[in-house]
Amino acid sequence: MKRSPPDTLIKDLEAGVRAAGWVKHSFKKCAPIVHDQPLTEQQFDDFEALTSRFARLSDIVIQKIFRGIDRALLEQSGSIVDAIHRAEKRGLCDARKMREIRELRNVIAHEYSIEDLRELFNQVYKLTEDLLVIFERTEEFVRKTGTF
Repeated sequence: MKRSPPDTLIKDLEAGVRAAGWVKHSFKKCAPIVHDQPLTEQQFDDFEALTSRFARLSDIVIQKIFRGIDRALLEQSGSIVDAIHRAEKRGLCDARKMREIRELRNVIAHEYSIEDLRELFNQVYKLTEDLLVIFERTEEFVRKTGTF
């Protein structure tokens, strides 16, 4: 018998859909930027928005949705690394790539020096498509299986 995911997981998925939409919007705005040229003020603002939205979506995926799936499947809560590895076993992500995304999110969340911004922006831009694919795969898993 197929059951619906818990309400909190559905709400987290909805938050993820909204966050992913904003990430896509920012990603498109940053696409035409030449990555080895100095940034204009507007381009800097666009990358700042992408960086913030990237961090938010990665938090929603890992902290809320991956952990929500674990709770729904009665998995014992563990570390973030444990949640990522269980997500990999479910076919939702590559653990190495997800840990890279998580580490980049941690860099974003903590103070970073102004000299490192260009490299940070380039890393965020490079990993954005991966994060969006992981979110879409995870959303499909929850909606399709509904076996919680």
